[in-house]
Amino acid sequence: MGNFSLVTYGILIINIVAYLKTKGGGYYIEKYGMQADKVLNNKEFYRLVTCMFMHANPMHIFFNMYGLWSIGLRLENSLGHVKFLAFYMGMGILTGLLSCIARKQFNSQSTVSIGASGVLYALFGIYIGMLIRVVGLIPAFTMSFSSLLPIIIISFIPGIDVYAHISGLLVGICTGFFI
Repeated sequence: MGNFSLVTYGILIINIVAYLKTKGGGYYIEKYGMQADKVLNNKEFYRLVTCMFMHANPMHIFFNMYGLWSIGLRLENSLGHVKFLAFYMGMGILTGLLSCIARKQFNSQSTVSIGASGVLYALFGIYIGMLIRVVGLIPAFTMSFSSLLPIIIISFIPGIDVYAHISGLLVGICTGFFI
């Protein structure tokens, strides 16, 4: 990891400052968190960005920022600063939008979703997709299984946005395979 991961550390700082400013407060979550009905029906698309920088409690931000630090350093050094930032923001918006569409289909539109985990799953998916392209499916799966299993299990804890996690992982794997 010879290069300084400017974007990863910048995103970490932004998330921490946003958390300290909002402290998981209900007002901010209601105003800036992602809700499918407000994004899709009211066209409040800013929520697809703001929700990525909001966290509910210290445990939430700790695990998300640890995940960003661990995968972000690798990917940013591999992809470069600009491409990494583009993937971070693009995947975050895309996973949020896909989650909104799934929530609309499954009648959970008013549920508020916050956090960076959708984009983190996408980044992890990109890493897996790149591994698949380089070493093949079975070796990539074997190499990433120990990291993949805990995050899959976490996805099914009540209150977690499983739609953002699944869409992030799948879109990330497809993207990583082609970059």
